[in-house]
Amino acid sequence: MLPAAIAAAVLVVCAEVIAVLYAGGPGTVVAHPETLLTVWRRYDAVWYLRIASDGYPAHVHDPSERGSFGDATAFPPLFPLAIRGLATVLHLPLLAAALLVSLLTLVPALALFHRLASLDAGRHRGRLALLLLATTPAAFFLVAPYGMGLLLMLVAGALLAARLRHWAIAGVCAGLAAVCKIYAGAVVAAVLVEYMQAHDWSFRRVRADVAWTFMPALLTVGAWAAYLKITFDDPLRFLHAETAWDRHVVAPWTTLWNGLHQVFTLWGHNSIALVRLLEVVSMLLLLGVALDAARRMRRSDAVLAALAFIAISTSGIVDSAHRYLIIVTPVYVSLAMILGRRARLAVVAVSLVLGVFLLGRFVTGAWAG
Repeated sequence: MLPAAIAAAVLVVCAEVIAVLYAGGPGTVVAHPETLLTVWRRYDAVWYLRIASDGYPAHVHDPSERGSFGDATAFPPLFPLAIRGLATVLHLPLLAAALLVSLLTLVPALALFHRLASLDAGRHRGRLALLLLATTPAAFFLVAPYGMGLLLMLVAGALLAARLRHWAIAGVCAGLAAVCKIYAGAVVAAVLVEYMQAHDWSFRRVRADVAWTFMPALLTVGAWAAYLKITFDDPLRFLHAETAWDRHVVAPWTTLWNGLHQVFTLWGHNSIALVRLLEVVSMLLLLGVALDAARRMRRSDAVLAALAFIAISTSGIVDSAHRYLIIVTPVYVSLAMILGRRARLAVVAVSLVLGVFLLGRFVTGAWAG
């Protein structure tokens, strides 16, 4: 717990200090103390706060910050429910409650990940994996009101519980993850693979407790679909809503080519080209980790990485690929196992520079993923 707490504290303090500096510096905070909170009210955070405040029906055709039209049902309900619940119990403004959810889930998320990585790769590599996760360029999203800390806590918790054969806990965590971010539903398959591996892949040894690996996810996603059916007469609206963000099912190479085309077109003219390059590299890294995990890691890790790659690479756009990588735990364990000391230092150094760059874009209203 101590390494995770230290990593969380350093991440929160550094992210807040850098965000404030980009937002105008200490003078701005003295004049407008609310800047400490409002600096994080950007992009997806706005949507989550709208949903927590008014519900989905009020924001199914709400203009986004870019002037286009979006659909709130693309954002699953767990994080908005957590915001609303905490705000109600503690009588807090919604933005403060959203940030508090992120802070309250960050330490357990990193602690569970650290325990999982140490269990799989040993204590030394577990600490290295934690370092790589805490310094990844998109790590500040764990602090922002995006629900990424909550999601990491659920995914790492599901995988760790499955390793320890606590199937009920694993299944509930996986089921909740699926209604925090839909692509995180890949962890359900990873938990099921862990169950089968624990039973030597023998169907004769499968017992009734196998239902815990998938039934919670069926119930949570089913409840979400039932709500959408009752409210909008479309149980799959959460999938159809993705078109509002130009996401369409295509071949993986099409998505990669779209990302590379933007890099080549925008390089030297717009700094978002660097963001696109990072997103393309993140997708290729995820593919490499999936292949590496299939060779020398657990099958569940390979399944999680492969399904995450498929979910991201078939969406038609590379946007946010580096952010989605945060919850794919095998990425950081694999890097901790592969990279030598000098390579690890280089990766951490480059990641920190890119993280400051992305955070600066985010708090000043420029797309950062």
